Formats: sequence, C-alpha cells, structure tokens
Amino acid sequence: MTERRVHEVVAGIAGLRGEELDASQRLYEDLGFDSVMLLELKNRLEDDFPTLREISLPEMLPSMGNVASLVAYVDVVTAEPDGAEWPDGPDAGDGQGSA
Repeated sequence: MTERRVHEVVAGIAGLRGEELDASQRLYEDLGFDSVMLLELKNRLEDDFPTLREISLPEMLPSMGNVASLVAYVDVVTAEPDGAEWPDGPDAGDGQGSA
C-alpha cells in the first residue's frame, strides 16, 4: 500500500500518469519538484500516513532524493509508533536503506 500510494501522490503532483513514474526518478532533477511541490507532497502524504505529521519537512528532505528513497522512508516512519530516524541518512545510495 505504501509504495502504490506514494507513487500516486508523487505522480499527481508532478502531473504524470502513474505508469510514467519510475522509482529511480529524482524529485528535484527528474520530476522538477520545487519547495511548494515538496510541501504539497508532505501534506498529501500526511493525509494517508498520519505519523508523518510529527516530522517536519526539513527532517524529511534527506529521504526525498528519489521516489524509492521516499517510499522506504515512509515505510520506516510508519512502522515505528514514535517515528524513526532515516537509517542511512541522505547518502543512502539506492534509497533502500541497509539492514
């Protein structure tokens, strides 16, 4: 559910159809996200994932490198009752985190 919903929200804000969105696409460079679009993204994701309300946009920015890293971040944060730190920071490589 998380991956599908994050993809839907990102695609909607970027003005794309879902099938046009690739998990490796970078929000800034590939999809043209700006600060207003990032705020809209966070607000829309909060509607589906209330845990994100506890996290500020600056705290989420390191997870917004690409679509896959955002999905992984939302998975981690929503799995923990009190939120969670991004496991590998902004330089997580493929955005999947590590065990």
